[in-house]
Amino acid sequence: MTHRLFEIIQSKGIKFKTKLIFTIEILVIAITIICGLLVYNHTQNLVREVLRNKLIAIASTAAHTIDSSKVKEIQSQRNGESPIHFEIKENLKNIVASDENIDSTYIMEKSDNENILKFLVDSAETEDLNENGIIEDDEKEAALGEEFDISSFPEMKKAFEQKTADYETACDKWGCWLSGYAPIIDENNNPIALIGVDISADQIVAHEKKMKLSIFLILGTILTFFPIFLFFYLRHTLNPITEIAQDITKFSGNLSTRIHMDRKDEFGLIADNFNKMADELTDLVKNMEDKVTKRTMEIASQKNQIESEKNKTDSILKSIGDGVFVINTHLEITMFNKTSESITGYSAEEALGKKYYEILQFFSDSDETKRNDGFIKEAIKTGTIHEMPPHTLLINKFGQKIPVADSASPLKDKEGKVIGCVIVFRDIAHEYEIDKAKTEFVSLASHQLRTPLSSINWYAEMLLAGDAGKINSHQKNYLQEIYYGNQRMIELVNSLLNVSRLEMGTFLVEPKQTNILKMADEVVKELTPRSLEKDIKIKKDYDKTLPEINVDPKLMRIIFQNLLSNSIKYTPAKGKVELKINQDAHNLNIEVTDNGMGIPESQATNIFSKFFRADNVRQTETEGTGLGLYLVKSIIEHSKGKVSFQSIENKGTTFFVSFPLLGMRPKKGTKEISEVVCKLQNKC
Repeated sequence: MTHRLFEIIQSKGIKFKTKLIFTIEILVIAITIICGLLVYNHTQNLVREVLRNKLIAIASTAAHTIDSSKVKEIQSQRNGESPIHFEIKENLKNIVASDENIDSTYIMEKSDNENILKFLVDSAETEDLNENGIIEDDEKEAALGEEFDISSFPEMKKAFEQKTADYETACDKWGCWLSGYAPIIDENNNPIALIGVDISADQIVAHEKKMKLSIFLILGTILTFFPIFLFFYLRHTLNPITEIAQDITKFSGNLSTRIHMDRKDEFGLIADNFNKMADELTDLVKNMEDKVTKRTMEIASQKNQIESEKNKTDSILKSIGDGVFVINTHLEITMFNKTSESITGYSAEEALGKKYYEILQFFSDSDETKRNDGFIKEAIKTGTIHEMPPHTLLINKFGQKIPVADSASPLKDKEGKVIGCVIVFRDIAHEYEIDKAKTEFVSLASHQLRTPLSSINWYAEMLLAGDAGKINSHQKNYLQEIYYGNQRMIELVNSLLNVSRLEMGTFLVEPKQTNILKMADEVVKELTPRSLEKDIKIKKDYDKTLPEINVDPKLMRIIFQNLLSNSIKYTPAKGKVELKINQDAHNLNIEVTDNGMGIPESQATNIFSKFFRADNVRQTETEGTGLGLYLVKSIIEHSKGKVSFQSIENKGTTFFVSFPLLGMRPKKGTKEISEVVCKLQNKC
């Protein structure tokens, strides 16, 4: 039946109010039953505790009521028939008669043995013989002077010694008792006797039965009537929950429904707040349609704008002359325009979704075995635009090598997080051929100029030395101008030849074990006349443990010459130049510091460009080709090194060079000057 009731409850459900009432009633009934059982189980202890306190109180009162002097007379007379003995006995009988629970009272005195007390007076009377002609012990009066062993009654002994009332439960020849004791004190505050009050075990059991019956009746009454009262009280108290639930249900179908409840308690507060919420919700619903309509129109407008922008972007990408493709952070191609298709030979369908390096292969024209696409990864990693390295080749679908140039730019979201990269590249085959021809022409022209310049230099030295006859001072000044101008021309021609060899890939790299510190000292010594002219001190700070490194001495000398000569040239008189050379775990490190003119911040990005000279330099120093730092950077990067600088205008500059301790790799020239001349004269 219980199972069936549970199924009905599950299928039809029970309202929250009913559940709450049942839960509270079950809790109250359970608590009542538990408390009742606890009290019932402790009835014996409760009854005995009440009786103990009662006995101690009666004994204490009797001890103060009985005249101690009369007790002393009984002790001295030792006559059980004396009037005083009879008077005290009557007092004890009155104590027994005053309370139906008391069975007997008695007075005892000490004896010579500390474990023996003697009876002085007993409230009991000796009854007649029983049917067997024997007087029962529990009906026998204790005689005057009768001894009583208290070895098993420590509390009786304690009451005598400590002059305090106490109790104990014990059994003797008269039966089992709950006894209370109190000492009788004389005028000198000495205990002369002990009064005892006893309740028999039968009386205790009778009290326990009465107490248990009372508890049972009280508990039964509570369990019978209190749940009924509680049910009706809770149902009346929780009626507002039903009203609120009904009104909320109606509200779901009719937004004009409100809870009408004139109460000042929590239910009234819930009703008021619900009504406020309902008013706000009604207003919101009324305005929602207009807002939705308006927002729909805005979304439609934005969609049209997005479509328009998308079409515009697609048109731009299709019509742009440069190849453009976009990759995500996983290096997968997400956009590939028409020009990219034309240059690479791959269609957008072939490229989209693939890793860019599976379709687009970038190499350096000087080393076609190693990829040259680091600028793309650096743009994603650093979040900055990176230019494509010079002389980059793209190998298309058909294996053709196409010179390309441009850059990679990071693609960022609103928070500035890099989410991809846009790579722009263009076919520069035509420009490449023109630049190549120009470089070859410069190489040829520079090479052809070396012969007449060498002749001019030789004849100028002869004339200055007087080999062709004596010359006057004016003639000497003119010849010196010719000589120095010719030297500058030779320096320019050598620089142009070096640049052309670098760009054409014809320069040789012939590394050998080189003492870098010794080479640096040689260059410093060569430049000493220039530094002395301007009273510039060159400070050297070398790591003496630096080993010999496998480098090309000619190229290494170019690096030292250009960095040091620039520092001397652009540092004012009495300035300072410092050269530091040391090593770390993997690299040779070179620092050249001066306190010269510095580099304008606005022109710092161009400092390694070919033929570039900063504005502040050109205003003060007319001499210079603008090729030195270009050569330095080209040589260092070809050797897998790095060069950078820090500069503050009018305060000085520091150039940092980092070179692998492994040194340079050997390289053979791929072209000779004779080939260049042959091609330019169309004789090949």
